[in-house]
Amino acid sequence: MSYILLGVTALILGLRHGTDIDHIAAILDMAGSSATEKTRKNNLRRILADMRFPLLYVIGHGLMVILLGVLALCFGAVIPHWFDQIMERIVGVTLLLLSAYLLYSLYLFATKGEEVKLKSRWMVLFAAIGNVWSWLSHKLFKHEHRSSQVANWDDKGALMIGAIHGFGAETGTQVLLFASVAGAGNIGEGLYMLGTFTVGMMISTLAIGFAISAGLASSRFFKPAMVVLGIFAAIFSLIVGLYFTFGAGNALPSFF
Repeated sequence: MSYILLGVTALILGLRHGTDIDHIAAILDMAGSSATEKTRKNNLRRILADMRFPLLYVIGHGLMVILLGVLALCFGAVIPHWFDQIMERIVGVTLLLLSAYLLYSLYLFATKGEEVKLKSRWMVLFAAIGNVWSWLSHKLFKHEHRSSQVANWDDKGALMIGAIHGFGAETGTQVLLFASVAGAGNIGEGLYMLGTFTVGMMISTLAIGFAISAGLASSRFFKPAMVVLGIFAAIFSLIVGLYFTFGAGNALPSFF
């Protein structure tokens, strides 16, 4: 009976964790940047194909959670508070960069009629770093300056970002899980809790991804839907980014 209660508790924590702000921001990021005009003309098969990036994201996130949980189980330790604060601010800065990019894209749509392009905030960051490095190389070493374009998501990027989110911006549900795992009676019990938590997290995160992808795919008005999604993502990223950047992530509202 105790194993059933442990499993139910860990599953609920996992389901709750999957609806955390950083998960929703990442899934919005992926859905918007991978959406194309042809998406709305396709069926369920296309929607499921678009779920590849969210799936890789939750795999990377789940593997990192399990790794940290095993460390907590073996050594009774979790992520140092100072490191968690640094990672939270890094995530916040990337969200602010995404918001600025989206607002600029929406400005071009309003003034010049250009198509709204939703891109991954991490790809925006990587392109910005690439441009700064190219500019410095040109100024210091006279190398040819090449502008880096903002790329879309790829498999490695989705997996890596999932792992980064699992390592940084640690939330209350993860802290509670690691504390419970560290105090587990035996290794088997701790691993059971980790596995059940990860399954719950994957279910809720993938459900959010499916809902967003299905909404875009079934929309009869794809372009207006992209504009609305762009406005929502820009505002959402700005607010959450400010909270994370100033270390106030815990003050963000919970969904349940």
